[in-house]
Amino acid sequence: KSERTLPFVPSSRFDRVLELRLAIASTIIEELHPDKNLGRTKFAKLFYLADMTSGLDLKTEYYREAAGPLDQRALYNPKIGLESLAKRHGYFSTQAKDSGMIHYVTGPNLDALVSHSERVLEGKKANVRKITELFRTLTTEQSEIIATLYACWNDLIIERKCFRDDDIIRDFLNNWHVKKGRFSKGRLQKALRWMRANDLVPTGKGRRTSRKTPKENI
Repeated sequence: KSERTLPFVPSSRFDRVLELRLAIASTIIEELHPDKNLGRTKFAKLFYLADMTSGLDLKTEYYREAAGPLDQRALYNPKIGLESLAKRHGYFSTQAKDSGMIHYVTGPNLDALVSHSERVLEGKKANVRKITELFRTLTTEQSEIIATLYACWNDLIIERKCFRDDDIIRDFLNNWHVKKGRFSKGRLQKALRWMRANDLVPTGKGRRTSRKTPKENI
């Protein structure tokens, strides 16, 4: 194999973080790559939820972007972003469809990374698989709604505020992005019920989302 497809081998403390990120990403891609909805938006939301619910310290910082919580640097940075690392080491790559949607294609080393991720993630891999199963049949828009509601809810817990579902929905509609106004309150209430029914309830882990878009070229 060429040097570009050699497996990623961590050599520093931050490389260990990148290894964890790759392990989570590989699990999502392996489980859901046939999903026609698994483009950049849905993948980013699943990665966020896996990050928040796993309790691992992935050194991420999520911003209130139009399609929900997103750490652009962690996913798209040319040197340390998941997409760049995965392509460089033969795990997975992106491919543009005729519709313009970016889809993920498995690489020759993905199976090896998936096997390795069992050790890297230890007992956390089951949690990542729980997320992939919950979202297997959800659309991109449904994934956006759930991840954004989770972030709003989690932020309110971190801020130690007394709140109700109406406050979560208000934060979603008024304090996130103008495009969130296309969702009805009824649909958001239904989504919150779905989250509780599927035990996808935040506990205040991680950092709260930031409202300023990072000034970074990707």
